Amino acid sequence: MEIPKIVPGESFCRRFQCTAGSCLFTCCQQWIISVDQDTERRWRKIPVSRLPGMEEPDSRLDRNLAAGASGSGSRTETAETKIRSTDPGSHGRKQSLAEAGICTDRGSGIRKIRLNRDGCCPFLTGKSLCGVQVAMEDQNDIPQTCRVFPRIQKEYPDRTEYSLSACCPEVIRMALEMPEGFPDLLREFCDPDVSDFLYQVRRQVLCILADESIPLRSAVLAAAYVLLDIRDRIEEDRRKNGGKRNISSPEAGWFQKYEAPDFRDSLLSAVSKAAPDEGDSFRENLELFLDLTENYHRAGMYSADLGPARDAAGKLCGENGRSGRDPGAETTMFSLTDAADPDDRPLRALILLECVSQLVTESSGFRNLILTYEWIVLELSLARTMRYLCSPPGGHTGSPESELRLLTEASRIMGFPESDIFAYMESAFDEPVWSWGYYDLVMG
Repeated sequence: MEIPKIVPGESFCRRFQCTAGSCLFTCCQQWIISVDQDTERRWRKIPVSRLPGMEEPDSRLDRNLAAGASGSGSRTETAETKIRSTDPGSHGRKQSLAEAGICTDRGSGIRKIRLNRDGCCPFLTGKSLCGVQVAMEDQNDIPQTCRVFPRIQKEYPDRTEYSLSACCPEVIRMALEMPEGFPDLLREFCDPDVSDFLYQVRRQVLCILADESIPLRSAVLAAAYVLLDIRDRIEEDRRKNGGKRNISSPEAGWFQKYEAPDFRDSLLSAVSKAAPDEGDSFRENLELFLDLTENYHRAGMYSADLGPARDAAGKLCGENGRSGRDPGAETTMFSLTDAADPDDRPLRALILLECVSQLVTESSGFRNLILTYEWIVLELSLARTMRYLCSPPGGHTGSPESELRLLTEASRIMGFPESDIFAYMESAFDEPVWSWGYYDLVMG
């Protein structure tokens, strides 16, 4: 008899509801929105004039767009329902949605939405609604990416995992509204009876990070130590067995070492005492921020936050990494503390969401899991640095909406395919698998 798959994350995903026009950071902007072949074929048959505010372009509209002005058709829709703009199309014939809204990404070669000069989907209305969906009233008329996001589904032999992307601010808000320990997020991802080895590795990481009695800095470092210790145990096991053994499922009790209270207490005590030079850590995080945001800055993306933040980071990377602000403020505002801090909860929610959805994939091995954890730690560094650089002088954070926006931006900036992530880690670091000391330097 076939054993039914378990479905971690299904209940959490069911709770998600898109806030549509009320979203504080619409997903219809500032990144690659891929278009599947079925949608492109349908769009070739749909004229732009089917959408409100998207009448056929004429030479006057072309000139306005070229000048960066906001053009509109001859309809009399209110400003709230008009589509923001469209790229000039061919003259003398009806322009299709495909011609108006799809192009080829030069980097990846995939077909994607042609964003406007303001970085938004050309079919986004003034009410931040999808003009295609409003006009056609059928979800099948929008790209699969738009239908699915922010939901993620992964298939394994024994289970189907569901998760939600932290690239959506509503997902982060959902996590922040959970009680202590984020039980609704983690309950189905922390089953000790699941036999998959990488599932159990991730469970160790999640259980540490979700424990809000542990300061976030200590939790991140303790999880890193556990991953490196598991790596050493795997390598030792292979040496003993002539390099032939590859653990695919844990033996009974294999992970009990990390769950034992004495081990956990001694580990947390050790990581709480380890701290790098504050100036070195501060400078390292600023340089990581500048490196990770360079391409987005060049492309003019997220400019409202990245522009001022990069200017500030450049000045702070001066002598000793301390010019521009009071040195004492750098350590108190920027560093994660050695005590539980409610201000760190948004950052904890972000890293937990990313570990649930990204740490294990259908094809990943243990080394890739470690590299992905490093990438998530870099995302935490980026979010923390952005929060510091964008904060008002003397303040720690802005409004809750500002916090959500910055966390969402950090997630989107770091939202690369696995292959690009691994390529970056291999090229950017002499040792792609970090030593524990480098984690300590980044966390500060």
